[in-house]
Amino acid sequence: MRMVVLFSGGSDSLLATLIACDEYNPEEVILATYDNGVLIDVEKAGINYSQVKRATDIGVEWRIFDIHRPFHRWGLRGLERRILRLGWNPVCLDCKFCMLFHALEKLDPDVIVTGDRESRKYPEQTPEAKAFWEEMCDEYNCEYFTPLWDWKKRDVYEELARRGVSVRGSEPKCMLAGSWKKPVSEKKVERYLEGLRKRLLGLRSTP
Repeated sequence: MRMVVLFSGGSDSLLATLIACDEYNPEEVILATYDNGVLIDVEKAGINYSQVKRATDIGVEWRIFDIHRPFHRWGLRGLERRILRLGWNPVCLDCKFCMLFHALEKLDPDVIVTGDRESRKYPEQTPEAKAFWEEMCDEYNCEYFTPLWDWKKRDVYEELARRGVSVRGSEPKCMLAGSWKKPVSEKKVERYLEGLRKRLLGLRSTP
C-alpha cells in the first residue's frame, strides 16, 4: 500500500501521519509538500520529517512538489474578479484541488492523508469540501483519510506529547493566508465546489 500525506510540516499533518501509519501499516509513505509559488520557506515543512522517521519503522520519503503553474492558472488568474463577484476568497479551495489532483494523477496512492480539522473559517476544511475531496479520490479508487476531523488543536498537542513527539520549527507561511474575514456559508462553498467538479470532469475526460 502506498500512502501519500499532504504534509505541511505542522502539528496537524505530523499527527495525522502517525495515526495513519498505525491504522494502515503501509509499505510506502510519501510526505508530499506542495509549493504553490506563494509559500515562504517551503523547506521548513521538512523539519518534522525526522520526527516521522523516528516514530515509525515504515519507509518514509519527504518530497517537495512544484504546483505553481496549475495554481496560477486555476487559483490566481482572475482571483480578484472572483473575490469581488463572490464576496469571499475561494483560493484555498483551488490550492487544495491542485494538490489533490497532482497526488492522484502522479503519485498513484491507495490512500491520501490530511491533517484537516473541521472548520467553517477555512472553506477547504468544511464538511461540504471534505465530501468533494472524498468524491475526487473515489474517482481514482483512492481513500481519503482525515483522522483529526473532529479534534481540537489542544487535543493534537496532547496526543503528540503522549506519543513523546515534539513539534519542531514551523510550517511554511502562505502569503495568501488570512485573506478571509469571516466563515463562508455552506451554500456558497457548495456553489464553488460545483465549478471544481466541472473542472475535474474536464480534466479526466481529456486524453
